[in-house]
Amino acid sequence: PLFRSELEKSSVTGEIINWEQRCRLRHVCTRKYLCLTQEHKLGLTDERDLSTVFRLFSVIQEVNAVCYDTYCRIEHAQSKQWLHALTEDYKRKSLAKAAKSETAMEKLEWDGAQLKQIGSSDVMNYDDAFTILEVEMEHVNILNYTAGMIPVIEQYIQDRKKKRTLSRRTASRIETALKQLGDFQIENGEPVKDRQKLLRNLRVIDLLVELLKLPLPENETDSAYRNHAMVCRAAYRVLEQYLVGNSRKNELYVAKYIPFFQGQIGKGLNAETMVMELVRDNRKIVDRVEESQIDRFVQFLTERRDYRFLDFLGVLCVCDGVSIPANQIYVTKKLLQENQAVVYLTECGDALEPRRDPRMVYVSEDSGRSWVSLADFAAGQDKNPSEKYLFLERQLDLFNKLCYGRNDFAIRVITEELKYLTWKEAFLCLTSNLPDHLRAKYCNIIIGMFIDVGENQSVLDKLCLSYIFNKVESKPYSSAANDPKEAITGARMDFFPDLRDWIQGFLNENGNMKASERGHNELLTEVLRLLHYLVGYGYYANVKDIEGLLTPMLSVMDGRNDEPFPNAKKHGSKAMAQYTEKMRFVPSENNKEVVNAKHMAMEVIDLLFNFRFNIRLERFIYEFRRVSSGRDTNPLRQIAAQPTRFGLLRMSSARSRVQATGIEYAALMRSESECKVLEDDHLAAFARAQLEGVLDESSFFEGRDLDLILKDLSCYQYDKMIIASMHLMSRYFSANSTLFDRAVQAQVLIHPQSIQTFHYVEKTLPTLRRLATAKMTRQQEITMGQILEAYTKKCWIESDTGETTFESHRMNQTILYNFGILSDVFDILEKKIDIDLEEYEGLREIFRKCFSLLQALARGNAVVQERLFQRLDRLLAIRGAEANMATARRSF
Repeated sequence: PLFRSELEKSSVTGEIINWEQRCRLRHVCTRKYLCLTQEHKLGLTDERDLSTVFRLFSVIQEVNAVCYDTYCRIEHAQSKQWLHALTEDYKRKSLAKAAKSETAMEKLEWDGAQLKQIGSSDVMNYDDAFTILEVEMEHVNILNYTAGMIPVIEQYIQDRKKKRTLSRRTASRIETALKQLGDFQIENGEPVKDRQKLLRNLRVIDLLVELLKLPLPENETDSAYRNHAMVCRAAYRVLEQYLVGNSRKNELYVAKYIPFFQGQIGKGLNAETMVMELVRDNRKIVDRVEESQIDRFVQFLTERRDYRFLDFLGVLCVCDGVSIPANQIYVTKKLLQENQAVVYLTECGDALEPRRDPRMVYVSEDSGRSWVSLADFAAGQDKNPSEKYLFLERQLDLFNKLCYGRNDFAIRVITEELKYLTWKEAFLCLTSNLPDHLRAKYCNIIIGMFIDVGENQSVLDKLCLSYIFNKVESKPYSSAANDPKEAITGARMDFFPDLRDWIQGFLNENGNMKASERGHNELLTEVLRLLHYLVGYGYYANVKDIEGLLTPMLSVMDGRNDEPFPNAKKHGSKAMAQYTEKMRFVPSENNKEVVNAKHMAMEVIDLLFNFRFNIRLERFIYEFRRVSSGRDTNPLRQIAAQPTRFGLLRMSSARSRVQATGIEYAALMRSESECKVLEDDHLAAFARAQLEGVLDESSFFEGRDLDLILKDLSCYQYDKMIIASMHLMSRYFSANSTLFDRAVQAQVLIHPQSIQTFHYVEKTLPTLRRLATAKMTRQQEITMGQILEAYTKKCWIESDTGETTFESHRMNQTILYNFGILSDVFDILEKKIDIDLEEYEGLREIFRKCFSLLQALARGNAVVQERLFQRLDRLLAIRGAEANMATARRSF
């Protein structure tokens, strides 16, 4: 808490306060004075009596005046008691009361900070030193502004309780004041945390809820109803602005009022938008939403098609990037299967009777009785979209959230059973002449319903460091490279060639970006995100396809090609020069979409770096196998046949790229007898030439000025741009050294048991990673538990009788480590959930099995132990499996 010091005789003289001078301490938030009662208990009061007078004593006095950033001890002037910090923790009274509540939302604790209570002591203790700090003037101003709104709201509440007449003029003034208070929470499009926090600390939030709880006049046509409703809408807008930014404290503080807010929904007060912002990405709140509350919103939709209700259902299905399967399935059943009349229908022209244009998609608002082309339906909706158009957009968003995280039930209902949306229809909408914003929606739907499904698994999000000796190839991924419908994993996608060709054409047409075309830039971002999935799933295995992508994609990344508006370069305006030199780097609404697209392109490039690494490492291992197996690899014979290729001239060109590792490679191929015939430099030349050939096969980034593009991207004033560009820059220049460093870590598996372990992990790890990003059902928890148990068992050596010996299996430990299992276990353990809820008993068991796996991985493994030790603080903060964590801790 913050206190302001005031002289005893007056609070407005402006005089300097000296040490040991009598003064009062005023609580900034409540404007009350700190006092010490006759029972020697501290409290707050409005009275300016002797119980509120204190004296400040300097710990180290250098001057007479009280200065900032100094330490003091505080004495109560009347009783001669000293303020003293008590040892026991203090718990807010409001939180203690909420803990006894029977309502799930009221039980939520909004503040977990540790608080200490202040009491009094007869003696001055050495350690009871308080700090005098200066509050920045900016914070003083925002405090005064927010505090100044309190009397306005309080007076309005008192007037309503006394049933005084509410004129239009008075209501308009209150609405304006609340609108300004809401706007005050946002600056340059971003929430200001300090200002939002003041609404909570000054209890403005509670005042606004008290205002909203005032009864509405019964007659909706009466002016008093309209005036009060106008004020209520402004109050809900302040609450919405207070919640922007995903502050957990802000959201949990308001969560106790959710039952009341739900009763306000549907009354035309815009409570829906505020409730949606409150629930969005907050697991503690979403986990406490009951099916009856979902039923209520579905009922609202049957009574009135309001897109805000669809938004609310959407935030219950996906929370902070985690799918909630139970809610997804329940909403799919209640809304799409049982209340089909609520949903807009869309269909391709050739599927309608009578037949229409097969190149167009049509939409129906009345369950298929009448149809209109989607192009006509969406025409002119860019700037001021209608309620009907917004409903269709939010419906598409809801479809995508129902399917998010590979919810097979929702995908089957939407695409097959009821055919709300088919591949043909979605692809036609993506490629047709619809508004860019709507096309971006369909692009997102294609990812969720047709790409991130089935056998498609991400193989390029992590580096591959384990290989089966007899399976390495001279041309890695040759099967997928030759078959355009096949991925690296063996999965197939029949429509990929059409999708690949369209993406290539779209990127070719959009090599430079126009900042003012925000809708088109949003579409470009979604297309690049679609490309990110396809590359990650291994469908771009052909080097020619990759090289075709790189030219337009690097052009998108290169901010020097951008324009502030279309045709700006042709005009040669000053605006173009100013934009290129400065304005494109500065955060703004237009630049935000540009940055999103460039950042997504960089993520695709990062995957391609992984692809290149995997190709080179497998080729390197293939060369190792070829040399070690002695298949006509005698360096003498090859150098004699092509002396120019492996001579000193070749050495000079190769030295700059692989000189450091050429000696090692030469040593691998050199036998003792050959050393007597050939000099070491000839063998090194041979080795470097062989390695250079391996590198040249996948050198599709060479000669593209990637370093200059990344250097330019690092100038953008966005954290994610700086981080991503520096990461790629590091990977670009350290590619060769990383290759050879990781080659030392890589495994070449020969033993049948090791190969069996490799195949098991390769098969089950994608399932584990998918479940880690979802709120698991009971069956999914069982599946994950079985996988974790199997991994743990493989880290221990089995005896001849099949019993676990609890002796570490170093080979299997390394296989699991090379697959990146540590990062996956960390992701599971660091889920942002309320672990004390009864419904998470299964997850607590998962946590216990995760710690058992960490124990097995760390036993006798220095590399894993070091990784775990680096994250020890975060591991110790995990709740739900303390006993298993303590047992695992002994291993590292």
